[in-house]
Amino acid sequence: MVVGLAGVLLSLISEVEAQHLHLNVGAQSQAQGSPLFFSNGGSFATNSNFVMPLPFNPSGTYAGHYATASLSPTAIGTGFFNPSAPGTQVRLRFVSVSGPTGGSFDVWDVPGFNEDEDAATVITFSIPTGSTNSTPSILLSQNDAEPGADPFGHIHGRAFSATTPGLYIVTVQAYDNSANGSPSGPIHAPSALLPIYFQAGVTIAGFTHDANQVMITFASRSGSSYYVQATATPETPASWQDIAGPFTGNLLQTATDAQGNDLARFYRLRVTTP
Repeated sequence: MVVGLAGVLLSLISEVEAQHLHLNVGAQSQAQGSPLFFSNGGSFATNSNFVMPLPFNPSGTYAGHYATASLSPTAIGTGFFNPSAPGTQVRLRFVSVSGPTGGSFDVWDVPGFNEDEDAATVITFSIPTGSTNSTPSILLSQNDAEPGADPFGHIHGRAFSATTPGLYIVTVQAYDNSANGSPSGPIHAPSALLPIYFQAGVTIAGFTHDANQVMITFASRSGSSYYVQATATPETPASWQDIAGPFTGNLLQTATDAQGNDLARFYRLRVTTP
């Protein structure tokens, strides 16, 4: 079996995602050396199949970029469940990025604590796909790492973007940037690594197949309906037929084509938005 690859966007999504999500960082214990952790990280990790959409923006602040301003990493403060210890300054490091060849993942950061909640207007740093053990980071705690400071931080205005359509895996890690621990180092150990899917535009991420069927993997987005189409004759517009769908939600999806036994078979996505 030869599987032809065709990922075609039929309805362009062109606005920055409106839904606002929080990725929270705390600690299971305030004891010296205890690790930071993502208290709701299980909802974002790749093994949950959650995908953060990066819609294409033809105009506005993010013109020409696949971008979202709807994900806010936060640091849990004193008085909330599972805060890190007083004196902790939480930062979020972008450890690695995988994705389409030639692409990059971009972070639009804001200055300081951003108490006026101004929106970022320029890219602060870019991480090319294929990067591992990267060091760029952003501040989560709204403190200056002074002893006893509340580790709380909820900074708005940041954005994340990608340069090339495709599915990205961005791995992040929280760490304590303070020197309030013993001896004159951080209070907390770094968190475990957290890989998160980001989908730039609309693409088919991959295929697997055996003698009887083809499995087509792609990311969908809440608020839109996704249909997988197939044909053996892509040059004939009327030959394209829906074989699976609708799919929706910010999720990595898999559709199955039990008829995928043509000598050559081509696939694409049809997307509708109310």
